[in-house]
Amino acid sequence: AGLGDADRLMNPEEFLALLPVDTVNMAVRQAESDQMDMQERRLVGDLNLTVPFRLGSGFSGMFKAGGKVTQIDRSSDQNTGLLVAAGLPDDPLLNPQNWLTDDYDPGKVLNGKTDLGVITDPTHGYTLYERLESYYQVSPFYGPNNDYSGTENIYAAYGMLKLNFGSWLTLIPGIRYEKDNNIYSGYYRMTHSGWGSPSGELSKNNGDFDDDSFFPMFHVKIKPLKWLDLRMAYTNTISRPSFHWRIPYMNRYLNSSDWSAGIPSLGPALSENLDAYLSVYDSKFGLFTIGLFRKYIDNVSYRVEWKLTEEGEAAELGLYRETYGVGEDFEFTSGLGNIPINLTETTLINGVEFELQTNMFFLPGLLKNFVLNTNFTYIQSESQLFSSERVLDEVTWQQTTVTGLRPGPMPQQPNYIFNVTLGY
Repeated sequence: AGLGDADRLMNPEEFLALLPVDTVNMAVRQAESDQMDMQERRLVGDLNLTVPFRLGSGFSGMFKAGGKVTQIDRSSDQNTGLLVAAGLPDDPLLNPQNWLTDDYDPGKVLNGKTDLGVITDPTHGYTLYERLESYYQVSPFYGPNNDYSGTENIYAAYGMLKLNFGSWLTLIPGIRYEKDNNIYSGYYRMTHSGWGSPSGELSKNNGDFDDDSFFPMFHVKIKPLKWLDLRMAYTNTISRPSFHWRIPYMNRYLNSSDWSAGIPSLGPALSENLDAYLSVYDSKFGLFTIGLFRKYIDNVSYRVEWKLTEEGEAAELGLYRETYGVGEDFEFTSGLGNIPINLTETTLINGVEFELQTNMFFLPGLLKNFVLNTNFTYIQSESQLFSSERVLDEVTWQQTTVTGLRPGPMPQQPNYIFNVTLGY
């Protein structure tokens, strides 16, 4: 018995029993190889000017301004090869029995319901490639579409004031300007046939992203006592999406309506932040800080499988035919698209942070010179996430795709963060 005997209607326990590998009848059918050359060059130049001033004995400050230019060049060249075992010269590693190993036992899987089966030695894959490298067939229609290049130019300038009213009050207003001017290139790939006899269509595409934003800020520090200070801040920040998500590539398959793509116009996440932190100092116990923060984040980006219902929806997401070089015969609504998107609703984040910095004064001798730094943060986030789910009709066995919005936490945002550092 094996997975070939599985049935959609069988009991899950019966299905799990089919998972262990049949070591008698198993065979090496094919092997893959991946070679990737990724290069990145980053050039950064900045200039800063500081002018201090003082008016009387109780008022001082400084004016600071500057600029920064960053250029990031990145390229990726991936070659994927396929080795088909049929018709190859005899080699011991084409016998699957020679891949088995007893050096590792993962135990039960799926909550202890089944064994994983036999375990193979992954290092044999390198040996097989070295012996039969000339038999691997390399094609752009194998593996992921990871051939791309791009240049990101980021220009920034800022100006700020620092105003000190004695030692008890400090005000820091300021503003920052950033501009992006980026160019990307990727490939449209339509695979007609894959493993064994690769063929298809391949064409190069170009896309760009051009945008700018202003980021005002205001900081306040109040220090009424030597051992106490209160800091409050209003700031605006930017977080740019993954480089690869902006590459103008598209993957399609002749016998499937599903597709995947990158979107050059994918916007950055823009965050409006409110922070308030209270710190208490003690020469013996150290520094204790508690802080509250709130963030309003627009354009949070993440990758989803999404079923477009109207062609006009594609343009709203930044999907244009001319970007990918596809003709009128292709419809974005034809199947499920794997794409990066910006959330249309604002994400709200609330959090509280605790930090303690202290030395081990209670330990004897040299041990009391150890320094402990602990930090704990609790975060609660609320987003409206895109939801696209394939639903199976158990009578007709036909799949339909249901799309919409659902509430949920911000993607890749943990609820708890805890750090401990020990120094001397």
